[in-house]
Amino acid sequence: MLQNYFKIAFRNLMRHKVFSLVNLFGLTIGLACCLLIALFILDELSYDRYHEKADRIYRVTRSFLEKDGSVQLHLGHVAPPFGPLIKNDFKEVEEVVRILQTTRNFRYEDKVFNEENVFLAEENLFKIFSIDVLKGNPDKALVDPFTVMVSDEMAKKYFGDEDQWARICRWMGCLQPRYRAFLKKFPPNSHWHPDFLVAFSTLRNPECIWRGRFAYQFW
Repeated sequence: MLQNYFKIAFRNLMRHKVFSLVNLFGLTIGLACCLLIALFILDELSYDRYHEKADRIYRVTRSFLEKDGSVQLHLGHVAPPFGPLIKNDFKEVEEVVRILQTTRNFRYEDKVFNEENVFLAEENLFKIFSIDVLKGNPDKALVDPFTVMVSDEMAKKYFGDEDQWARICRWMGCLQPRYRAFLKKFPPNSHWHPDFLVAFSTLRNPECIWRGRFAYQFW
């Protein structure tokens, strides 16, 4: 029975070649579009879901409202003092971490690199995010000023196959950083991709001349 169905379908295709070609082409395009849309949606929904506490992580943003209540401007960050205040005023909040993205120049030997994915973060970062640390102690990596965590990709970029743990490169504008840990590069479906994680306490150190107006992210 099934074989007869195939024979009849094949005969109809041969008899109405143009009509069949148009239908098959439209069906193929439709299926391909559906698959691409489904893959795109699945990828968008997978962002930051690899964190162990993903269902309990929230980003604090702010909106500027018009007099009629409509949103005039929405920003993905808030002012720095909100971090301690949020945890102090809202008992439901377990942890708050401040994250700052900036661009810095790094020098190693005679090479200078302009790095964009440099983030300053507080030491409780690992209590919120699931970050794979390849070497070093994450509990102490971001405590002292000028301590830096480097991704495995950046370590290979700067130091190649040498003993990366023993190498030091100079941070232009501040004192020499002390490398405490290496972290694994974040997956593609991550909201942020730090190549360098720097102790947030560096900004409070008087010996650091790294100053300016920054935008802070709070989680």
